[in-house]
Amino acid sequence: MLSEATSGVPAADVAFAWAAGAGAFLGVMAAGLVALRWLYRLVKAAEAIHADFMGEPARPGVPERPGVMVRMKSAEDWLRQLCQRLEGLERMVGQVLLDRGGEDPPATEGALLRRA
Repeated sequence: MLSEATSGVPAADVAFAWAAGAGAFLGVMAAGLVALRWLYRLVKAAEAIHADFMGEPARPGVPERPGVMVRMKSAEDWLRQLCQRLEGLERMVGQVLLDRGGEDPPATEGALLRRA
């Protein structure tokens, strides 16, 4: 036996049904707006990451911002030059140590290093 839950006043029942429906609709809309706000923030963060990775061209009053790959290439070039300079220093130090004429072995620590 099912009986309908009514107040006995048809107009009040209709008003309650409309209020419940409007409340449910507003709740769904609020949840949708929260979800859209979250999605908007996520997209903005992804756009910022993309702009940082790709870089930005120069525009009036704002200098160019190179992307990650351009910056990595310049870092690799700088590191390559540094390695070449270190190799040159190693050759120079090796020549100096070889030109000592076999007096003492090359010093690595202690008094021999201070004496040289």
